[in-house]
Amino acid sequence: MKVNLLKPDVYGATASIMCIIHCVATPILFIAHAHTHGTVDHHNHAAAPLWWDYLDFIFLFVSFIAIKQTLQKSSRNWMKYVLWLTYSLLFLLIVNEKIEIIALAESVTYGVAIVLAGLHLFHLKYCQCNDEQCCIH
Repeated sequence: MKVNLLKPDVYGATASIMCIIHCVATPILFIAHAHTHGTVDHHNHAAAPLWWDYLDFIFLFVSFIAIKQTLQKSSRNWMKYVLWLTYSLLFLLIVNEKIEIIALAESVTYGVAIVLAGLHLFHLKYCQCNDEQCCIH
């Protein structure tokens, strides 16, 4: 697979993967920090800085822009719906995680982020237009 850093699919897949790493690393980093420095909040959770808690939304913003740009040069009409559906689901899962409406396992969010990264990589390899004739506008 030829990778071009100017392709939005690369940015979208990278943002999804970074989001997964961020989500997996958060409990590990802050629990380890709390036990070594004694900084635990009243719910017995490690206290994370506010900027770290909302880093997810930066990844979501990058993914949003990547999907918008990706679909301008897509040769597959169905990809538009699948990417937006997966993105919307990931967005709702992250918002739910922040405001805790429904208790869900973290693995659900990880799975959707992995699917989104996979869709970007699939699109990068199989769904690119080479000319204006095949692209969906």
